[in-house]
Amino acid sequence: MSPKNLFKIAALLVVLALSACLRTGVTEEALPEAVLPQGTVELEIISTDSFIDTYGAYTLVGEVINHGTGPATQVELTVELKDQAGVSLLTDLNGNLLPSVIKNLLLDTLAPGQSCPFAFTFDALPAAPASYSVVVSGFQLGVLNRPEMDTVNVQIIDNGSGWFYLSGDLLNQSNQWVRVDGLAGAVLDASGKVLSAGWSGTFSSTLAPAGDVNGRDRTPFLIAFANPGPEVSLWRVYWDATVDNSLTDYPIQSAVTNSYFDQYGSYHLVGWATNLADQPLTVMLVSGLSSESGSVVDASVNTLPVPIAPGASQPFNISSFSNVNFDVDQASLVRNHQILVDLLYTSPPNSQTLELVPEQEQVTRDVSTWLVSGSFTNSTDRVLRDAIAVVEVLDPQGNLVTSDYNYVLIEEPLQPGSTASYEVYLYLDPFVDASGFSASTKIYGTVSE
Repeated sequence: MSPKNLFKIAALLVVLALSACLRTGVTEEALPEAVLPQGTVELEIISTDSFIDTYGAYTLVGEVINHGTGPATQVELTVELKDQAGVSLLTDLNGNLLPSVIKNLLLDTLAPGQSCPFAFTFDALPAAPASYSVVVSGFQLGVLNRPEMDTVNVQIIDNGSGWFYLSGDLLNQSNQWVRVDGLAGAVLDASGKVLSAGWSGTFSSTLAPAGDVNGRDRTPFLIAFANPGPEVSLWRVYWDATVDNSLTDYPIQSAVTNSYFDQYGSYHLVGWATNLADQPLTVMLVSGLSSESGSVVDASVNTLPVPIAPGASQPFNISSFSNVNFDVDQASLVRNHQILVDLLYTSPPNSQTLELVPEQEQVTRDVSTWLVSGSFTNSTDRVLRDAIAVVEVLDPQGNLVTSDYNYVLIEEPLQPGSTASYEVYLYLDPFVDASGFSASTKIYGTVSE
């Protein structure tokens, strides 16, 4: 669990040994108002199930609901897996038997009345368990200001290789800024029992108030999880979000200049991100692909490789799409795209970046695959701990058609006057005449503190 998602408050930690599907509650004692959390937490495991996925891994799933009046955070579940003789199948990294293991829910915080799935995958068991046990063994009472949220433009597909992809838009319906701390999805049977579930990091963590003219009140998302079998009838999306008006709205503009599928079936969304702030910024972009009907087909999250200087632009090439890449049917649905800036993960850099000059550069073209290679010298008076080569490919009119980057292999910090070499592969649109295209490289070195 990420420290940034923990509420830094003095809450009462209550650890209780429970039986699955039994309820428990704790009431906060007299505490100073507006300092410590208020209310009760009453957690119930409302379903459990297990299955072996396409790849032979054993997965234990279920759902927990909070019947209390206060939010529950840091919920811990104690899991036991046993063979027919009642011997534990769990081991540590050294192969020693463990009676149980501690696991967490897919979301950090459960609001009153909210439920959340869990999904624990074990891919190295000596045999399939004959029995399992899951009990709530710990939690904390937290603080939370839940906004009103909804999901729209949702689709779910079985990719035919053992996975479900659940995608859509998460929509802020409140009049305040929202911080999204977690997102999960599940498939259920006709009775509402969770059959499989998964956590996602593919979404924007910041949503503007409802009705934002730039569409920042919503984020595309993609959640992947194992296919549990033919009993699937329903899907559901779960979120952990809170009102947060302390977010800094950095002025970052983005513009898509090109999109295409390369010869290997990967989709590329290419363009510029421009920093209009008065300080350098490390920028995270969230992209979504949608069909003609508006359904979200895929989504991706990418952090630009180097900070953008004030007033400068940096190219992006987003191609890490899990659903449309290599799936002809899903690829054929793509009609529109969107680019968002994740303000929670956009911030001033922690270190200084210096631009260097490439030398002896060569471009090797093999149809739509290009290799750009060369060298550079640390012409500064600073020691560099690493370096990145960023290549832009422009058409004869100066338009950006693709871009990519690669980290420079530096075994030791690069001293002033020392040299290093770089290689960057680029995969262009195979159906475009690239004879007039040109490549341009920028080298960025990170100063060693």
